[in-house]
Amino acid sequence: MKKITTLYDFLHVDAGLESVMQFQTRSLSKTYSVDVSVASIKNNMKHYFGKNIDLNEHSPEFINNSLLKIIFSFLNKSSLKNLKDRDLFISQSFICSRLADYMKQKFKIPHVVFFHHPPNFLYTSGWKWARGDIKRIIAYFAGILIGPILKKMHKKYMLNADLIFSNSRYTAKRFKEIYGIDSKILYPPIGDFFRIATDKDKRKIKEKYKLNNKFIFSYGRLIPDKGYDYLINCFKYLPKKIDIVLAGKIKEKYKQELILIAKKYNSEKKLRFLGFVSEEELVQLNSAASCFAFPALKEDFGLVPVEAMACGCPAVGWKDGAGPEETIIPNVGGFLAKPYNSEDFANKIKLCLNKRWDKKKITKSVNKFREKEIAKKFIPRIRELLQ
Repeated sequence: MKKITTLYDFLHVDAGLESVMQFQTRSLSKTYSVDVSVASIKNNMKHYFGKNIDLNEHSPEFINNSLLKIIFSFLNKSSLKNLKDRDLFISQSFICSRLADYMKQKFKIPHVVFFHHPPNFLYTSGWKWARGDIKRIIAYFAGILIGPILKKMHKKYMLNADLIFSNSRYTAKRFKEIYGIDSKILYPPIGDFFRIATDKDKRKIKEKYKLNNKFIFSYGRLIPDKGYDYLINCFKYLPKKIDIVLAGKIKEKYKQELILIAKKYNSEKKLRFLGFVSEEELVQLNSAASCFAFPALKEDFGLVPVEAMACGCPAVGWKDGAGPEETIIPNVGGFLAKPYNSEDFANKIKLCLNKRWDKKKITKSVNKFREKEIAKKFIPRIRELLQ
């Protein structure tokens, strides 16, 4: 049986990229022997891929610090030398592309790239992206100091890759502009459990969190570069009875920044933070919400609004040429707002609140992003490469 290893820098949180890796391992393990290798794993993520998928670290055991593990894996391009019996590597990042490229040059092992976005620290990062996260701060200054060298290295890895997937047309366009080569578009998939919840479950979730009948919902990585300040500024234009409800982990400093914005509009009590919620509750919240707000700027794909629409919730994002324009069909699955205008974003939210939606039609509009549909495009490409 052919052996495939999918690679990433760290496994610390459950986010969009990590869910794509879950899809890769699930779909490939039906035919191949699949495992996952990362530089750093947090204890709460050790069983993220299930009991049948091996998850290992390719950094030395004697290094305990996660940041040092990641740095060491970059400096030591032969970090994967113990995996020379593999038939394929799938990389998800700049660092892992470096490691996989070394294994291809040394042992002739094919290398597939999943291109989620250009390396932020080399092409699109600013201080807002880096602040508050030591890993990003180090990457930010590395990009400033040795950016041209790293860009040249990364282009070489991309040119050497056997197959490259981009997660949207927008990302594929950026990839072509930077590296001068084409990539195959493969959208991140949504799990089948994202469905319209029953009326009973919607009532239950509203009762648990004491939510109003109508509310705006958003979730994901609650970090500054995801544009939540634009969403909170919408309080200035929204009806006073409407709450904005956020789910996901958030650092206290950033939470207070968002509360401070809400206070400008006397709306701090209408800004709700639920913290971590289970997948079951996520489906219920998406199904119960009147609108899903996705304020991220120039997002390469944007998985969470697709998950919301799969639950019958209309979504609002920016009409900025990025991923959400490929997923949100105006008047069918939600609306797109003029970038980056909080008043227009609020107006599009109000359209969601006032429109009578066909929830089944919303769900149907994103069925092409279901796992079984994405697998039909993914598995044949891998099979062809391994023949």
